Amino acid sequence: MSVDISALLPPYLNLPPHLSAHKYFFVCTLTVAAWDTLVLSPRSWRLMKTKEWPVLKIVFQVLRYLMPIEFTIVAVAFFDTKFTREMCNKFYLFEPICTMILIALCSSVHVIRIHAIYDKSRPILAGLAALLLVQVSLSVCLLMSPLLSVSFSPVGSSLPIARRPIRFFLGVRDSIATHYARSLARRLTA
Repeated sequence: MSVDISALLPPYLNLPPHLSAHKYFFVCTLTVAAWDTLVLSPRSWRLMKTKEWPVLKIVFQVLRYLMPIEFTIVAVAFFDTKFTREMCNKFYLFEPICTMILIALCSSVHVIRIHAIYDKSRPILAGLAALLLVQVSLSVCLLMSPLLSVSFSPVGSSLPIARRPIRFFLGVRDSIATHYARSLARRLTA
């Protein structure tokens, strides 16, 4: 006598395997992000009390507080079983917009640090700033384009599954930026 346990589960817990795995992965990611925030909180507090406020310190503090806030809001919406489609229609662009802002901030830190590594070379700064501008422009265009097609997940959650190619461009941009900085530095030092 085998009993099918899925028949005993309420609909919001009886998910297809890919959605169930996605929820477990999201919980693991949320746990790591919370741990990182808690571990770095004393260091962030000490850094906040120092007198100077350079650009990297400001970006660090914005990232330290924006990421957990955004993650918490998305987690509450993701796991809320009473999230209606009307609420979802108003909410579903929040996560990609916040992700785009976080990626742009991280990429600007990348530009500033590579610029500093290569003795504040203006050609490297110009090239990396151009790549950053292309990345932000592509992100905005992709966010506003019809490529952001929305299909609602089948059972359990009313949150849409948005297909966003934005994150792909972060890796491409970083690879191009690093290659550009290295090749330009070789030309300048040769």
